Amino acid sequence: MAQRRPPRPRPAPPAAHPVPPAPTSTPAIGATVAAGLSVLCSLVFFPLAVAMALVVLVLSVRALARRAPYRGWWTAATALAAFSLATSALGITFLLAAR
Repeated sequence: MAQRRPPRPRPAPPAAHPVPPAPTSTPAIGATVAAGLSVLCSLVFFPLAVAMALVVLVLSVRALARRAPYRGWWTAATALAAFSLATSALGITFLLAAR
């Protein structure tokens, strides 16, 4: 009887190229919510509102400049943050005028 040769191992299939994850809208929606909260506290807690609005403005303008997806959410966050800064400035003006 003839001896059988062991079967040759099959080569592994080529590795698939990794697919980059799809961008999510979570940062854009989070920035919009933070800008909305900043508007809510802009007349009473205006120092906090100014800080929140400035952070949201910086993040949203940078995202719009690099053409991030979900531009509508980033634009809404920018508009709300600008409105919050304006109302915070109004709150500061009222506070200083009352003294």
